[in-house]
Amino acid sequence: MRFYGLTWGDGLFFHPDENNMARAISQLNLNSGFHPDFFAYGQLPLYLVYFSYQLVHGLDLRLVPFKEAIYNLRFWSALFSTLTIPLVYLISRKLLSTSYSLLTAVLVAFMPGLIQAAHFGTTESLLTFFFMLIIYLTLHLGPGPKYRSILMGIVFGLAVGTKVSALYFIAPVIVASLYVARDWKRFIYFWLIFTVFAVLVALLASPYNLVDYESYLSSMRYESAVALGEVKVFYTRQFENSVPLVFQAIRVFPFAVGFITSIFGLFGLLLSLREYRKQFFVILIFSFLFIIAVNSLIFAKWTRFMTPAYPLFAVFTAYALYKLQNKLAVILVLLFTVAQGVLLFQIYTMPDTRIAASTWINENIPDGSYILSETANVVDIPVRNENELTVISFDFYHLDQEEELSDQLINHLEKADYIFVPSRRLFANLPQNAGNYPLLEKYYDALFSGRLGFELIHTQPPYFEPRRSDLLGSFEEIWAEETFTVFDHPTIRVYKKVDVLE
Repeated sequence: MRFYGLTWGDGLFFHPDENNMARAISQLNLNSGFHPDFFAYGQLPLYLVYFSYQLVHGLDLRLVPFKEAIYNLRFWSALFSTLTIPLVYLISRKLLSTSYSLLTAVLVAFMPGLIQAAHFGTTESLLTFFFMLIIYLTLHLGPGPKYRSILMGIVFGLAVGTKVSALYFIAPVIVASLYVARDWKRFIYFWLIFTVFAVLVALLASPYNLVDYESYLSSMRYESAVALGEVKVFYTRQFENSVPLVFQAIRVFPFAVGFITSIFGLFGLLLSLREYRKQFFVILIFSFLFIIAVNSLIFAKWTRFMTPAYPLFAVFTAYALYKLQNKLAVILVLLFTVAQGVLLFQIYTMPDTRIAASTWINENIPDGSYILSETANVVDIPVRNENELTVISFDFYHLDQEEELSDQLINHLEKADYIFVPSRRLFANLPQNAGNYPLLEKYYDALFSGRLGFELIHTQPPYFEPRRSDLLGSFEEIWAEETFTVFDHPTIRVYKKVDVLE
């Protein structure tokens, strides 16, 4: 469920983050000193792909083709995601029996968000593995604070070299240091050793953060400004007026973690609070709450930001079931989690919805038709325009801000034979922004109600055919945080003009 379907997309690449990373990898060369010219992420995953590719191809330091970079990124993502499963099992063995530890591993294996992250050539699977490994080291390492601090420093440095936001992985280290170092001298010694190795490894893993510090700092300023909402961009509109924790509870955890696992996980967290005197529970609880709090309070609340915390939901769920000792509850959790995981996994066993929709469009829409579509979906549909369609990728995002766009939209509607809604990025974010975008609301209300003169003639949903149930489909598309659907399984709608409005 991690490695199968890593070539999803049929040679087209719809995830902007993995596209950016692959472009950086494809330009790495000896003459430039392997300068990535890209600082949104650390250099470790870039170099991991580049040098593993060279090992396979005889160390001739050839340029890595863009497609190969994408597929290699996905391979490493799948590998680290797979390694996380036995690692979480070993962590669970500290407080659970073998059977319930195996249950934890099964929940992690079928967790939708982790399966999805494994198919994206991004940093989430690597970061999740490093976070779990740090927690494991705080619990299972041999005697002596020296070895603990060295190994944890190395792993922490690798995490920061993957993405600088991994600095919040310091949470379990803080707790562990309080238990390992019994007096202030040992405490200082612990942190001195840890810091030296963490900084050294982070710089070795991502050297251009220091070598080209100005470029790195400029990139971090922009990325931070977007994440904190200081710079508003079209792809963060869904977070306007969002409430911390409530947003994740409704739009992230039920889909990425699983409906039932997210509920039992929070229940298990509450039960574990009674074990506040035990080192294991203190580390788990503090680490979990810290990562949830940090990523809930910032403006941008993407699903991927919470990925490192997902395995801990499985641990707390298994703990709750262990305490309940109810076989029916165990069966219920397994059935729901496995079902959601398998449903999500089907995305990678079938043609991409954009490819399938493009095939339908080329077979059913007449040559030369005038199409009104939406911008900012990475790739416009149809992905292969075989019928010489005139496709207008219209900027709906600024319809309420730029007056000339309103006149342009009316002109396009008069000419349009069909309207494409290639994802839910725009219309699904209107309910929580009621009144902020009146023209945009008016447009979609008229389109969906039929008052615009167009009727829905085709829907290309993900998963199984001919279509999912309306309940599941509507719930997922409207309520899930948009990046959970738009990168790998957007639902595409095609509307046909049936009435010319005056």
